[in-house]
Amino acid sequence: MQSLTGVITLSSTVVFRTSRIASPLRSFSSLVRKKKSIQFPPLFSRAKMYASAASSIHEKTYVDLRSDTVTKPCPQMREIMAKSIVGDDVYGEDPTINELESRCAKLFGKEAALFVATGTMGNLIALMANTQRGDEIIVGKDSHIHRWEQGNYAQYAGVSAATLQVQNDGTLAVEDIRSVVRCIDDHMPTTRLICLENTHNFAGGKAISLEYIMKVREIADQYNLKMHLDGARIYNAAVKLGLSVAELCAPFDTVQMCFSKHYLGTWSSRRIHRRGNKGIHCESPTNQKVARRRVATRRCSGFRCLVRP
Repeated sequence: MQSLTGVITLSSTVVFRTSRIASPLRSFSSLVRKKKSIQFPPLFSRAKMYASAASSIHEKTYVDLRSDTVTKPCPQMREIMAKSIVGDDVYGEDPTINELESRCAKLFGKEAALFVATGTMGNLIALMANTQRGDEIIVGKDSHIHRWEQGNYAQYAGVSAATLQVQNDGTLAVEDIRSVVRCIDDHMPTTRLICLENTHNFAGGKAISLEYIMKVREIADQYNLKMHLDGARIYNAAVKLGLSVAELCAPFDTVQMCFSKHYLGTWSSRRIHRRGNKGIHCESPTNQKVARRRVATRRCSGFRCLVRP
């Protein structure tokens, strides 16, 4: 599991095979000397755009709207981080991590919470806890789990996916969900899990209503399926719908939420689950530092104004 942590947490590093590059290094140097036009993959274009935006920010004052993740800690957060008590998290003796997990579990109305390094890791752990190798999950084609997490449900969890079209409001059609549930058959993978996303990134940040979630829950109960929520921005949905996160997450067996989105934090996430789910405990060498920052975020008055407990 340590190798898994290393792969996922290297979010700022771009790793690719040599075959992905149009020309080897020697040919690249030759093109530079000849002042030839060089075509880069879209990845480099995006990197150039971000670098340009970053340099502009240093020159003038701008509101950076590239993402809700490009935030920095306020002075109050830094002060609380410096004063936080630490301990050995492996033996469960780090009071900061323990407090953070306890607070999140209570806030989400779940029995337990697990602090992990990234949202991708949180989703993967939830999928692995809810399924067995060879099972199948139901997920949207434009969901973050399917599009932007390297197909890790297949790589590491060993499950396949029945992908459905995401509607304009971020939901999966209830009829479509019911139609792809596989009954027990030796020739087919068994459907075990339905994955939803709230708010939905590729649907423009649409908030999914509790009424819709309960309709999906009825299908899950009918076929004895689990439900997982990619709630990276669940607080946005809670504010939009005027509900608590506990109410929005009650129908789900597992929930992943991110501190790096609406909490002004760095990377790191939390998986919140019911006690019946046997999770996988992944530790990162920076967990203590990040946990102190999470607690600092939650203690700041600005956070309390933004989110209702």
